[in-house]
Amino acid sequence: METPIRDTSTLAIPVVQGESARAHRNRLVGKLSIHGPFARDLPVGTRIEVTLELDRSGRLRTRADIPAIGRTFEDLAHVLVPTATLETAAHELAATARRADEVQRRAFEAGAPAAVEALAGVAGILADAERGLGAARGGDADAGLKLHRALLDLATLLDDAEATLAWPELEREARGCVLSYTSQVSQWGTAADPEISAYAKQKVPLIQDYGQTDLDRRVLVFIGAGAAFGRPILAPPGIPPERVAILRQAFDRTMADAAFLAEAAKLNMDIKPLGGAEIQKIAIAVVQAPSTDLTRAKELIGATK
Repeated sequence: METPIRDTSTLAIPVVQGESARAHRNRLVGKLSIHGPFARDLPVGTRIEVTLELDRSGRLRTRADIPAIGRTFEDLAHVLVPTATLETAAHELAATARRADEVQRRAFEAGAPAAVEALAGVAGILADAERGLGAARGGDADAGLKLHRALLDLATLLDDAEATLAWPELEREARGCVLSYTSQVSQWGTAADPEISAYAKQKVPLIQDYGQTDLDRRVLVFIGAGAAFGRPILAPPGIPPERVAILRQAFDRTMADAAFLAEAAKLNMDIKPLGGAEIQKIAIAVVQAPSTDLTRAKELIGATK
């Protein structure tokens, strides 16, 4: 759901057919329209539970439940069914078979097990499609529909395999760009991240290393200090020092906890914490920066007022 539902608006839910997790690789077969008026606006992200029933005649019965407002919407639509001639389908099937042979050859030559695995079901679907073509030519309407679905499934499998084969080349190209442009890149923050230099296979300097004077180097550290904070955990002033020490110790232990790090890895989250004492030191340096540093910082970022 991309936009809020307002009083007089209509929510259109596209209905696609196919096995791909990416909607644009499947076939658009219809659209479910939920018409207002609604008792109140619904925010972006509101859960909508959709149930679909498609019969042989192409009638699509749809039901949408919106728990947030306790309402159910039902609709009946006529879905577009394949209209391509059998000659067109036969031509597409032959082209798909040739494409499958080529992708399979590339997968074996590249020694790409993931691509080979993605192609595992292609031979069986091709065989079913060939039988379906024969049955459709004999007058079996259902066989024609199954043939069309098989061609969609084959296209999805081959797309996935080709994407898997393309990834190593894209990665090599990306690494080439990294090596070519690293000399024009610098790190932003108060401390260098060794992983960035390791990935680039050469030292990637901090931006303050380019400062020509002590003032400029100090000011560039000041400007980049915000990168060090990330998502800080704050406490109100006046907390006893011993309680601050306990909170900092709990934070440090959490950042080193194996279960916590494993969960973060599942969520593709980078965990690179700074301890409370380090963050406080940076914060104090920022708020106590002399007026000369603030004036120069405004000049460097173009905020002279």
